[in-house]
Amino acid sequence: MAIRHALEADVAALPALEVAAGELFRVLGMDAVADDDPLASTVFADARRRKRLLVAAADGGVVVGFVLLRDLDGAMHIEQLAVAPEWGRQGIGRGLMSAAADLARDSGAATMTLTTFRDVPFNGPFYAALGWRVIPEHALSPGLARVRDDERAVGLDRWPRQAMWSNT
Repeated sequence: MAIRHALEADVAALPALEVAAGELFRVLGMDAVADDDPLASTVFADARRRKRLLVAAADGGVVVGFVLLRDLDGAMHIEQLAVAPEWGRQGIGRGLMSAAADLARDSGAATMTLTTFRDVPFNGPFYAALGWRVIPEHALSPGLARVRDDERAVGLDRWPRQAMWSNT
C-alpha cells in the first residue's frame, strides 16, 4: 500500500470511491448521507493541482482511499476522508490521516481541523482515537463556523456533528 499525492489519472475514480465509502452510512440509517452526491471531479482535480489530495494505492496502482484537504484559517482542514469499504479496517484511514498531518506540517500549518459525525464509529470516535479533540461551537474560527453553518443548511445536523482539531 502506498500513500502518495494524487496523480491526474487518479482523479476520475475518486467520485465513485466516495459514493462506495458513503454506503457505510446506509447501514446506520443515515440514507440521506449515503445518497449525497459525490464531490465533482473538478474539486478533486483542483485539490490535486494544489497538492491537497493524497491517495492510498494498492498494488497495481488501484486507488482505494483518499484524503482531500484545504487551507482554512491558517489550519489544514480535512474536507473528506474516504476508504473503499472492502479495504476498510486495514489501517488505510489511519495512514491517510498520518500523511495528511505530514503534509500539513510541511505546508507550515501547526494545526488541522475537520468536521464529523460525533457518534458514527468510523467518524468521531475514530478521530478521537487518533488524538483529535472537539472544538466547542463558541471557539470555532470564522471559516470553520461557515463550514458548520453550511452543514446545518443542508441538514447534516439531523445527526450530532462536531468540529475537531489536532496538532500536526
